[in-house]
Amino acid sequence: MGRLTIIYSSIDGDIHSPRLDSLSQEEQQELKGLFHYLFAENELGYTLLGDKPVSFCFLPTGLPHIATRDHVFKIYQRGKRSFRKGVAVWKKLKIRNFYENYFLIIDEENQIPVFALLINKRSFIEEFNKNIDVFKENYGPDITAESFFKDLIKIPFSEFFHQHLLLGILLGYGRHNAALFQRREELFSPSFRIPFLLDQKPSAGFSSIEEEIKYLNEHLRPSTRKNPYLLLVNCVRFAVDPTCPDTQILKNEYAFTHKKLTMIFKNDNWLDVLLTQMEEGYYTHSDSRIGF
Repeated sequence: MGRLTIIYSSIDGDIHSPRLDSLSQEEQQELKGLFHYLFAENELGYTLLGDKPVSFCFLPTGLPHIATRDHVFKIYQRGKRSFRKGVAVWKKLKIRNFYENYFLIIDEENQIPVFALLINKRSFIEEFNKNIDVFKENYGPDITAESFFKDLIKIPFSEFFHQHLLLGILLGYGRHNAALFQRREELFSPSFRIPFLLDQKPSAGFSSIEEEIKYLNEHLRPSTRKNPYLLLVNCVRFAVDPTCPDTQILKNEYAFTHKKLTMIFKNDNWLDVLLTQMEEGYYTHSDSRIGF
């Protein structure tokens, strides 16, 4: 599995990205704001510098937003700023090597960035192939990582939000955790509420729906309880079964990447470090270039 190798002793202010020389101070600050939001405040840094296949986040727009859910009508403001200028600077840089290993999608509405999705191509392929039976069950026997990737970047990613098992796998939350989360969402969906319908059956191994719900509530816990406002770099947050061995492996991997990210963002030149790594590429394996 490809990993970014950072020589920690070199992250001391000596690294400088020549690409920043082509930007004005205002452009650098706009790019800095965007990158800090994506890679420190949200989970995209774990896809950039680790093995998390996919990460996404909604971007603040500074515009009013209307939300309706469960018969609740609410108007609120999505943040106090927009990253429109920062995204424009990112497009201006055109870091070619970055797209050999990654794919970054930034959706816009009326020229305002609203959503960002980052895909680590190598990790995406590995996780997809490891769970290809689930994807074939949903998309047919001919589905491949390459064909799914090409479709994924063409359609709104929000279409996958209701498929918690597939989404959780792609987000690097673990198949077991994703399956438990999907089942809990099914049981608590608007069409399946207490009192339970007579034709609904519990999953194998449970004598009743109530028993299954109790199990899910006991085995789905927050991956971390750390206060994000006290952290320099946010943690990966998802529902986990702490008794599952794969969960501990995932938590250890994300803790390792968290240390790498924290070390980078402790430095005043963290933007230079990220751009330099993007320009040079991350993987040392000879087959690191992805053919799609």
